Amino acid sequence: MILSTSKTSKSVLGESGLINYTLINNYGEKLFDKPKNKNIEIDINLIEKEILSNLKNFNISNFDKLIFIDKSLENFFYIDLIIKIFPKAKFVITERNIADNIIGIYKKVLLNIPWAHSISHIIEYINNYKNIINFYKEKYNNNFISIKLDDLQNLNKKKVENLFNFCSLEFNEKYFEFQKNKLFIDNASNIQIRNKLYKSEYNKYKKYYHLLNDYEKKYSWIKF
Repeated sequence: MILSTSKTSKSVLGESGLINYTLINNYGEKLFDKPKNKNIEIDINLIEKEILSNLKNFNISNFDKLIFIDKSLENFFYIDLIIKIFPKAKFVITERNIADNIIGIYKKVLLNIPWAHSISHIIEYINNYKNIINFYKEKYNNNFISIKLDDLQNLNKKKVENLFNFCSLEFNEKYFEFQKNKLFIDNASNIQIRNKLYKSEYNKYKKYYHLLNDYEKKYSWIKF
C-alpha cells in the first residue's frame, strides 16, 4: 500500500481477485474437471473484455492512461495472460525472511485459504510460487522488480524511490504514512495496513523454526 501515497492518478484495488474470478467464471468447469484437461484454449479477447468490464465496478474506465494497483496473490499464476492484456504491467516482488514468512502464515489461521492450514501445504505453495516467479522473471525481466521488506521498514529512501520510478508513479516523501489514505480493503491485511509502518523483529518466530527441520533438505530456499 506504500505505492498508494503517490499523487499520480491511480486506483488501488486491494486484493480484487479480478483475474482469477474472470477465468474461473468462464473456464471453471474445465479447470476443475477430473481428469483435468491438460490443454485449455482460452479466448483472450473474451477474458480481456470481461476484465475491462469488471474494472468499471472500481470506477476505472480510462484504461489507456490510468494506473491501477492490484495485490491479488494468485496473479502470479496468470502472468502471461496479464501481460497479453496489459503489456505495460509491472510486477513487484516483496521479499522477507522466508522462515518467518512460513510460520507467520501458519500462525495467522487464514480460514478462507485452504493451502494455509498446514506447514507442508504452505511450503509447497511457496515452492510453486518461487518456481513460477523465477521462470517469468527471466522471460519478462523488464516487467519485474524485487524489494526487501527490510528496505521498506527501514525507510530506505533510495530503494523505495526506485520502486516508485519503476511503477511510473511520482515519489512521495511521506510514503511511510500510507495508512492515512482512504483504504477500502477486505482481506487478512485489513487491520495491519491501517497501522503505521513498523520495523519487525528479524527471526521473529525463531522459537518455531524447528517445525521446518523436516523440509530444510528438500527445499534449498528454506534458510534460517
